[in-house]
Amino acid sequence: MKAINKAIFSGLLALVLALGTLAGLAESAVSAQPNTLYRPREEDMVLDTHQLGYINNILLVVVKEGVTEAQLLALLPGEQAEIVGRFPALRQVQVQVKPRDKQGLQALADALMQKPEVRYAHLDLAAPLMGAGVQSLQASEEGPDDWVYYKELPKSQWWHPAIGWDQAQALLPQGGYVQAGVVDDGFDTAHPFLKLSFPNKEEEAINRPAGHGSHVAGIVQQLMPGATIRVLDSFRFPGVNIDTTVGTASMLVKNLVDMVASGARVINYSMGQDITQEADLKWNEEMAVTLSVYMRLLQEQGHRFLIVQSAGNGGLPLFHNGMFAMITPDNCLGNETVHAALGLKDKLQEARQGVLDSITQVGNAMQDRPGAPFYLSPDSNYGEAVTLAAPGYGIISSVPGGYEAQSGTSQAAPMVTAAAALVWTVNPGLRPGQVKDILVKSATTQVQDRNPGRGGGRASYPLLNLYEALKTAQAGAADK
Repeated sequence: MKAINKAIFSGLLALVLALGTLAGLAESAVSAQPNTLYRPREEDMVLDTHQLGYINNILLVVVKEGVTEAQLLALLPGEQAEIVGRFPALRQVQVQVKPRDKQGLQALADALMQKPEVRYAHLDLAAPLMGAGVQSLQASEEGPDDWVYYKELPKSQWWHPAIGWDQAQALLPQGGYVQAGVVDDGFDTAHPFLKLSFPNKEEEAINRPAGHGSHVAGIVQQLMPGATIRVLDSFRFPGVNIDTTVGTASMLVKNLVDMVASGARVINYSMGQDITQEADLKWNEEMAVTLSVYMRLLQEQGHRFLIVQSAGNGGLPLFHNGMFAMITPDNCLGNETVHAALGLKDKLQEARQGVLDSITQVGNAMQDRPGAPFYLSPDSNYGEAVTLAAPGYGIISSVPGGYEAQSGTSQAAPMVTAAAALVWTVNPGLRPGQVKDILVKSATTQVQDRNPGRGGGRASYPLLNLYEALKTAQAGAADK
C-alpha cells in the first residue's frame, strides 16, 4: 500500500473551527448551539523532548445542568478567565486562564472538580501537527497488487468468501441503514462509487479528496450498497496552515462528538501509531483517558455508538497503538477525582463496561491461497483486547481516479464497521456490547497467530463472518 504521511498528530482528527459569536452568552446557561473549538496557538504550546506536551493556558470544563458561564467563571477568581469555545450539548466550555505549567493546570482542574458545579475538568494535550509524537494512518506492507489502478471495481475479490459475502447479500436490509461513519484523511466526493455525507456544511467545505480515506469509505460502501456513509476529513482545518498548526486532544474529542451528534452509530478510525517510548505511552494514555470520559458523557446523553479502530501494523501489543486502543479496564474514566466529579461512585464498573463495550479493535487476517488456513498478518498488532480479525490484504476499493488494492488493518477495520452497522440495522434494539458480541460469537473460523511467543498466550482471533452475524441478528430480532 502507498506509504501514508507518518507525521499526523495522534490525537488530531478533524475539527471545525466555527467560532461563532460568543457575546451575550456569559450570563446564560450553556445553550444549544453548534460545537465550537478554540483556536490553539503555537506560542501557548509546551513540549517535552519527545515533542509531546500541552496548551499552557486552556482548561476544558463540563458543568452540571443549569450552571451558567458566569457561575463557572466565578470559580476562577484572579485568572482573568475567558470562555473561548463550547460543546453545548455536553455543557462543556473551553476556558482560557493564566499560563502555568502542566502540574499547575492539573491542580486547577482537580480543584474545579471538587466544586459542585463541575462534572469534569481537564487540560488539553498537544503536539505539533508536523513532528515527533504524531499519528499516522495505518498501512502495512504492500500487497501483490498495490499501486495498481483499476478502472472498475472487480465483482469478485478473495475476501468475499472469507466473510460469507455471497450468502450475506440475500440477508442485507433494503434501505434504512444504521448510519456508518468514517473519520480519515479526506474523501473523493466526486467518485461515482461513493455516496457520502458530512456532519455539517463546514466540514464538507474543508474536505479534500485523499486515497486512504476514500479507500476505507469504499470498503464500507461495498458492504452497504446504496447506503450514505458519513465522513469527516480529520486532517484539514478552516483557515489554518497545515505546516504550522498545533494539534490538540480536544480536536479528537470534537470529531467524536460531531460524528455521534450527527447520527453516526458505527464510526471507523483506521488510525494509530507505533508507540514504543515509555514517555510517549504515558502521554497517549492521558489522551485515551480523556476520550473515555467523553464517550461516557455522550452515552449519558442517550447516544448508542460503536467505535471500530484498526489494531495497527507495528507487530506490537495493541496498547501501543494509541487512541481508543489505550482505554483499558483500569484507566477507563480516569482516577478517583474524576469518578467522584462524574458521580460514578456506585456505578463505576457499569460505566467502565459501557465504554469498553463501545470499542472494537480489528486485526488483519491473511490467507496464502484460497482454502488455506487464515493467519494474522505478521505486522498486525495483537493481544487480548483485539476483538476480532477481518481480511486486510490486497483489498481493492475506491481511490481518486479509480480503484486500487491496499493492505493493512486500515482495510480490515471498515469491514467490521459495515458489518456492525448491518447487524444494528437488522436488529435496532441491540446495545453496542450486544452488537460486538454477535460479531465475535458468529465467527466460524479462527485466525491463527503464527508468531510464537507473543500475544500473552493468545493464539487465535475470530474471523468476521458477516453471513452468520446477520443470521444471528435476525433471529434475535424475530424472538422479540
